[in-house]
Amino acid sequence: MPKETQERDDWRDNTHLNTWLTERKESFPTWAAEAGGGWDFSLASLTQLVNLVLGVYRSYEEMQDAAQKADPFLAGAVWYLGEVQIRSSGAAWHCRPEPDHTPLQVGDPFIRMPEDPEHECDDECDEYDDDHYVPSATPFDQLARLLLLGPDHRLQDDLLTGP
Repeated sequence: MPKETQERDDWRDNTHLNTWLTERKESFPTWAAEAGGGWDFSLASLTQLVNLVLGVYRSYEEMQDAAQKADPFLAGAVWYLGEVQIRSSGAAWHCRPEPDHTPLQVGDPFIRMPEDPEHECDDECDEYDDDHYVPSATPFDQLARLLLLGPDHRLQDDLLTGP
């Protein structure tokens, strides 16, 4: 396997990310019960998520502080938003591989659309060329923009959605 492919695989499958994802999946039933019902991973459920997040956090700084403290509520909201996009688009979770002793921050994991298997990138290929661009999003940032951009900003405008 070429080194560049192996490195991309490391971003999708590493102890750091897998531990965070396992924790989120296991804590989801409790998070969902505390947050009310209706968490079906549908795009329609995002309105409920937006209302919930905006009811808990009043400012970007407050949300940032919660992220730095690894707030379980925020981690659940971030995971839920990412999972909705993954299930509707075919995207996958990614995160920088880190040593096992480094805690994963709420804002670290991101989702990325799958790459076109037909497109091969040689030494001259730039990952950011328009022909090779692969959309990605950080669910924490998507939620934080709700607080930064005000009431006219729609979360739906930031979503990664399938073809």
